[in-house]
Amino acid sequence: MVNDCYGIADLKYITAGAAILASGGGGSCLDAGNIIKEFEATGWNGAIPIQEYDGATNCCVLAMMGSPDAAANMTLSDVNHSIANTISTFEQATGSVLNCVIPVEIGAINTIVPFLAAAPLMPA
Repeated sequence: MVNDCYGIADLKYITAGAAILASGGGGSCLDAGNIIKEFEATGWNGAIPIQEYDGATNCCVLAMMGSPDAAANMTLSDVNHSIANTISTFEQATGSVLNCVIPVEIGAINTIVPFLAAAPLMPA
């Protein structure tokens, strides 16, 4: 059951809130904002469904790992490469298709990574 749907404007609000609540990790608000601007420039304007985890769907947490300094000037391409690598590794290791991703950290970039992973799967 879909509880809500988030678009690009929502990602901007989520990024700001996550930056305020972050405990020092998860990427800077500036870098996350730049990634969202890049994503918006792709022309995607769909809606990402948000729902409670059902406890049965193949799922993993999804985030970027590394130092905040290394994340400076991170691009959408960098994030997409990391997402594709993680999903591919998960599917190869488990022999199953991943159908759900969950944020794992409150931080500006890491909060939006699962949304960026799901967005291309949603109609624009």
